Amino acid sequence: SEPARVERKRGRELPGHKPGEMNTTERRYLETVIDPEVMTGQILEWAFEAVRLRLAPRTWWLPDFAIWRPAPARLELVDVKGSRPEEQAQRVKIKVAADRYPCWLFVVARLRSRQDGGGFTREEINP
Repeated sequence: SEPARVERKRGRELPGHKPGEMNTTERRYLETVIDPEVMTGQILEWAFEAVRLRLAPRTWWLPDFAIWRPAPARLELVDVKGSRPEEQAQRVKIKVAADRYPCWLFVVARLRSRQDGGGFTREEINP
C-alpha cells in the first residue's frame, strides 16, 4: 500500500490533506447535516473549499464549506472540526474573518463524541 501523503506548509505537516478532497469528518458533516438540509430545501447550494478569504497580507483562511441558505438569504461559511483540541491560530483566523466580512455568517461545526450523542455542535462566530 501507498504511504500516507504529507504536505508541508511553512514548516508544519498536514497529514493526509489533499486540497479539494474531504476528510472523514468533512464527509460525515456533508452526509449528516448538509445533504438532509438540501433535501428539505433549507440549503439551496453548497460548495467544498470554494472560498478563500484574505485576512491580512500573506494570511488567508479557507473554510471547508460555503453554503447558501434561502431564508434569510445569506452565505454561510463553515469550518468543520474533529474532536481534537482546536488550534488557537485557526480560532483567531475565523474571528478575524467574521469581523472583516460581517455580511456573511461564520460557523464552526464540531464533531461530538459518541458518548455525547454523536452528530455535530454548531457555533456561530459573531464579529
